[in-house]
Amino acid sequence: MTDTAHDLQSQSSAPWDAHAQKLSGLKVLVVEDNLIIAASVEHIARSFGACDVHVAQTVHAALELLAQGGVDLAVLDVKLRGETSEAVARACTDRNVPLILVTGYEAKDETLAAFPDAPVCVKPLSQDQFATVLHGMDRPRHDHDSR
Repeated sequence: MTDTAHDLQSQSSAPWDAHAQKLSGLKVLVVEDNLIIAASVEHIARSFGACDVHVAQTVHAALELLAQGGVDLAVLDVKLRGETSEAVARACTDRNVPLILVTGYEAKDETLAAFPDAPVCVKPLSQDQFATVLHGMDRPRHDHDSR
């Protein structure tokens, strides 16, 4: 590889390489009703070291997974088909599970306003955007309250 090609590769991956293992060994819950987007978010979480990623397409399914315990980080699409993920965000907050809100809309809505401390990503979620959010967060940890 030429020096120029190596420099370009380094520049393109530099923002997220430093955080590539920030989720190492952690369980991530992805709440997303679009399977293509969910697969993309799962891939991104795994690229940051997540060992276990569970996808839920509905609030009900997400709450069931949270009730089982062991979730270390939740990545929540704000608007699901016919509902919002606000109940899941509240359950995460009750269990001290860090969360990242994801939206296809840049405008603030009630769910975003209800969780002002939660980082927000705008779709389409990229590795660089995820790295920026992770950089601003403490590393999620194991063994949250499993109420």
